[in-house]
Amino acid sequence: MRKIILFIVSCVCVFAFDMINPVLYDIDKINIKDYLVSWKLDGVRGYWDGKNLYSKNQNLYHPPKSFTKDFPPFAIDGELYFDGDFEDIVSDVKSGRFEKVSLYVFEVPEQKGTLKDRLKVLENYLQAHPNPKIKIIPQHHFENKKDFFEFFEYIKKQGGEGVVLHKKSTPYTTKKGANIIKYKHFFKDECIIEKTVLKDKILSRYDCLWQDKNGKKLIVKIGSGFDTFHRQNPHKKGDKIAFKYYKLSKYGTPVHSIYIKRIKDEI
Repeated sequence: MRKIILFIVSCVCVFAFDMINPVLYDIDKINIKDYLVSWKLDGVRGYWDGKNLYSKNQNLYHPPKSFTKDFPPFAIDGELYFDGDFEDIVSDVKSGRFEKVSLYVFEVPEQKGTLKDRLKVLENYLQAHPNPKIKIIPQHHFENKKDFFEFFEYIKKQGGEGVVLHKKSTPYTTKKGANIIKYKHFFKDECIIEKTVLKDKILSRYDCLWQDKNGKKLIVKIGSGFDTFHRQNPHKKGDKIAFKYYKLSKYGTPVHSIYIKRIKDEI
């Protein structure tokens, strides 16, 4: 029995891989000269391990063979994306069509050197094997934060979610810290909890009643921003909470809503 268990564990490990996960960080604490900056696309995560394409949660995608034809025999990580609404991107991927999306690459795992060195490996490959379904996300350098914030404002005006900052000197790492930072803009608002959704007796999300600027009432799903204690001790129906989001969907609802705090009644 012990041999069988060891065999199963070893099989699981073969398919496991680490993916970078940029963290929110105080931008005032860094030297912007030390970082490369790229547009944070609002797409669906796509990790190609050299043979198969996976989601952020390491679920296997099943794109048409024509989509991954001539993909490199090494790992690349990025966003499945096209210039359209997030809901349409998700639909194109989940349906298995992959008609509109391309893989916009921001990292080349397992390669040596700095981020520029790693991206150069993919650039060289694409010169020999051109592929319209693979695009390298441009990396930018700024001498001062004034120029950085001007770029960030441009991203906002274009409807972008934000930027990712990658420390120039670091090799590939999935360790959380100041090496890989995400910097995003948010809008803040309030809503009233209509439903508390639990999974295995733990908070999964809130369905919250929100009113837009025109007075229309809509349901917003808020499923992130909770710590462990909160998930075990969720708020109740009727409680008012503050949340943040970075844009509205084509249906007028907040996108990527994140819990901030409960708003207590004023006396």
